[in-house]
Amino acid sequence: MAGGARDLAGIRGTLAECKVIAQHENDAGQHMVVSDTRNRHRVLLAREPSPGIDGYVVPDDADLGVRVAALSEFDRSKEGAATKAHHRLLKPSAYKSYRLSILLAILDLLEDASPKQVTLQEVAKALIYPGLKVGRAIDWKTSSHRRQTQRLVAEAHRMAAEGYRELLNPSRGKRCAN
Repeated sequence: MAGGARDLAGIRGTLAECKVIAQHENDAGQHMVVSDTRNRHRVLLAREPSPGIDGYVVPDDADLGVRVAALSEFDRSKEGAATKAHHRLLKPSAYKSYRLSILLAILDLLEDASPKQVTLQEVAKALIYPGLKVGRAIDWKTSSHRRQTQRLVAEAHRMAAEGYRELLNPSRGKRCAN
């Protein structure tokens, strides 16, 4: 999102009221992640705003719906609107929230145990299948629980490497399996 010339003062005023979480500058302009009382916004203050555009520039890509919803929330915060985020695109479903929490817990468990190796069975027992009882090694080796745990660990690593937005927008990639 980039602000045009006339609206730039209003945008800068809104940004002054926000907490800056991250900031980076490059040839395109100043990239910022800011937080107001309700939401976080990713904003680009273009170094050279597009001629003839007085307002916002939103890329027309696969995330257009989410970008427009986020822009609407940013604009509402600029106007001082005190309502909560109302766009369904900005809120993950209960299933996506649960899945994200599992994937993040897997990453945390693997990171916390970095000096020692955590086995798939330990991940499964701790996070995915609490109370799982596995008898013989061959039972675990051929178990569907083991394969599902492998898939979830691989997905957690992929999510960390490729970005978390894909989890919130499964239409971009492979649909999540349970």
